[in-house]
Amino acid sequence: MSPVWIAGGAIGGLAGAFLLSQVLSVMVSRRMFRAQESRAEGSPLIGKPAPECTLRTLDGREVSLSELRSRIPGQALIVNFWATWCAYSKREMPWLAQLREQYREEGFEVLGIVTDGASEDKVRQVTGRYDVRYPILRSNPKAEEAWGGVAYLPASFYINRWGRVVLEATEASSMTDIEREIRRTLAAGGN
Repeated sequence: MSPVWIAGGAIGGLAGAFLLSQVLSVMVSRRMFRAQESRAEGSPLIGKPAPECTLRTLDGREVSLSELRSRIPGQALIVNFWATWCAYSKREMPWLAQLREQYREEGFEVLGIVTDGASEDKVRQVTGRYDVRYPILRSNPKAEEAWGGVAYLPASFYINRWGRVVLEATEASSMTDIEREIRRTLAAGGN
């Protein structure tokens, strides 16, 4: 057997394995988003006030979630936990950035919470690549615990205008999924 034939077979096998991994990844992410969406009724955070926690800005200043919400009273919000290494987080970022701009005038905001220990430069590099203009804060173990442990990334919590969690979702499969939930959150009743 010629070396070209063996190399071609190896490359073909790698390409097939990569394609299969991508297909499975999309299928799993769609299933996970639907699973999180369908279990929302059973989530301990649904219907409750958004958990209080203290986070840090990229420049190191401490800020509480209630302090941030007081700056944007009456707005619906997505609290999005993400990581610089997470491909799904990076896939959602441009969608969140675009939808934030689209629904901002209707009273909608996004708050990004980076969960890894990446440098400020790395975080700014990633957010800059996706034209992210929403606030980015650093997570900590207490904050993640307050939000239920944040088992999957990206994890988004949809908060209505009255500060109550209305949905917990992970790995949205499309911008349309996120937009649908933003509309529901903006329309959600209060107390």
